[in-house]
Amino acid sequence: MSLDAHFSQLARRIEPAAIRKVMALASAPDVIAFTGGKPAPNLFPLEAIRQKTSTVLDEHGPESLQYASTDGYLPLRQWVAGRLPGDIKAENLMIISGSQQAIDLVGRVFIDPGDKVVVAAPTYTAALTTLRVYGPEFLEVECDGDGMLPESLEAALQQGVKLIYAVPNFMNPTGVDMSRERRQQLADLARQYDVPVLEDDPYGDLRFEGETPPNIYELAPERTIYAGTFSKILMPGL
Repeated sequence: MSLDAHFSQLARRIEPAAIRKVMALASAPDVIAFTGGKPAPNLFPLEAIRQKTSTVLDEHGPESLQYASTDGYLPLRQWVAGRLPGDIKAENLMIISGSQQAIDLVGRVFIDPGDKVVVAAPTYTAALTTLRVYGPEFLEVECDGDGMLPESLEAALQQGVKLIYAVPNFMNPTGVDMSRERRQQLADLARQYDVPVLEDDPYGDLRFEGETPPNIYELAPERTIYAGTFSKILMPGL
């Protein structure tokens, strides 16, 4: 028996991410792959993780293995809130399985079929795949070496937009780092046209030199949903 005929309309819109096919080819042993942002496994802090896991089990064993709030472990949320820039409260944080789950949750909450979503051209392919399930129309915004072009962004916003998806720090796949001025312009335009922003920031902690510009969340906290991750600073499978 095949279950395909019983799939919902939403499930029928799900497509495998295009990057999966490329990653499969790149996994061959004789290939030096530049296809994905995989950290070097020899740099994973295995001993530190082993020690900390033992400490947690020794000090908080039953509590750490029990059902908990879907928002995530409160002390961890408090710690994350303390290291993020801006005035972020633990009660406004949720611990999830990765930024792609954040993208999916935002799509579920904000997007109806036919809604317009602004994205950079090009942008993170997995974000497009995740959001496409909810039936949006993507409006691509032109970019240069400083990020989204304000005139292209405003032209898109004038069409009536439900959400802006942005990766201001070392944009995937181009590596472009949005300038401070462009970040402010994006925040101002989002406020002017009353549009929420999903700020995807997996790479912000990989800045090793130069000035750190403000996140979009710092510039427009009332309308920005910020998604971060441990995958690039600790390990992807955490």
